[in-house]
Amino acid sequence: MQAEQISLYYRDGGSDKVYHAQLEQKDEGWVVNFQYGRRGAALQSGSKTAKPLAFAKAKVAYDKIVNEKLGKGYSPGADGALFQGNSLEGRFTGIVPQLLNAIEESEVARYLADERWIAQEKFDGHRRLVRATAEEAVGINRRGLAVPLIQEIADDLARLGLELPLTLDGEQVGNVFAMFDILEAGGQDLRETPLEQRLALLGAVRERIGAAPRPAGGIYAVRSAQSRDEKQALFDSLRERNGEGIVFKERGSRYVPGRPASSGHHLKYKFVADGTFKVAALNPTRRSVGLAVLDEAGTWRPIGNVTIPSNQEIPALEDLVDVSYLYAFPGGSLFQPQYKGKRDDLAPAAASMAQLKYKPAGGEENEGGDEGGNEGGNENPAGDEREGRA
Repeated sequence: MQAEQISLYYRDGGSDKVYHAQLEQKDEGWVVNFQYGRRGAALQSGSKTAKPLAFAKAKVAYDKIVNEKLGKGYSPGADGALFQGNSLEGRFTGIVPQLLNAIEESEVARYLADERWIAQEKFDGHRRLVRATAEEAVGINRRGLAVPLIQEIADDLARLGLELPLTLDGEQVGNVFAMFDILEAGGQDLRETPLEQRLALLGAVRERIGAAPRPAGGIYAVRSAQSRDEKQALFDSLRERNGEGIVFKERGSRYVPGRPASSGHHLKYKFVADGTFKVAALNPTRRSVGLAVLDEAGTWRPIGNVTIPSNQEIPALEDLVDVSYLYAFPGGSLFQPQYKGKRDDLAPAAASMAQLKYKPAGGEENEGGDEGGNEGGNENPAGDEREGRA
């Protein structure tokens, strides 16, 4: 048994982050502590262990967070090169998507009214870029790793006869590739081209392949709402049918890989729900608790876990807590839950199953860490400690 520590780095676009982790002895047991944040700035800190554990359990917790960070692109090299020196290095393509910062509901009206911004639907699937050359066509996930391209999408690429090399940005929802941007066409890099010009190319592809997804799957070119009335109609339609959310993109913006430190030229708003739940379980090796809801028969039903932020106290068993989330899976868990705090002013009946907002039909549950543009999935690509959003 011996103490361990590691420093990992992540540099991508506007991100330059550091993550330190330590496996340390404390009292009669072992703890796992961490510090994270922007390199050169004051770091936030926390612990993966609410109390000292036996060495074997603490070691499992330590190895898990290290492997999670390596899997998200962190590397031990101080230059922060993505996936450098780990088992995923061979799959890294060097092509990563532009990621979006979220806005609050109070800000939505501004972007709906401002003619400098266009709007697109925010999809609930797996973030994908598609890179096609004369030799091969591959999918690329939000971390820049090569992934298999499903056959329907590959067939459509061949059928459309688009000029190669080609790089497309979009969201894979089942066997449909919802394409919302074109980054390269005929070998010409379009990332520095203003968005409205890239969308003109997208519109031409849309005319060629049709305006709606085909039942058999394949490539679907996403429509962009341009005017104030079009954006408002899109927003109202998405909300009415329980869509995931809406994306706003500035007309003249360039395509910048990675996520900006704040704000940005591509923004998203998600239609989240709020709920009250009972704490039904404590997870000793993580800052998370198990949640439950009360069904019509008076039985407490598990509804998944939520992570407690490092700046908040972990609630006790039987406490009622407020959690925001995107939607609930029937008979399953909450998707992208965020802990809001304890409630001491409500009766247990407030944690009713009747309050749940369920997953809309036709969506896809997201693979871990595969969120980005008009995307679903993990909110936290570079791997800081807001795990409740995963």
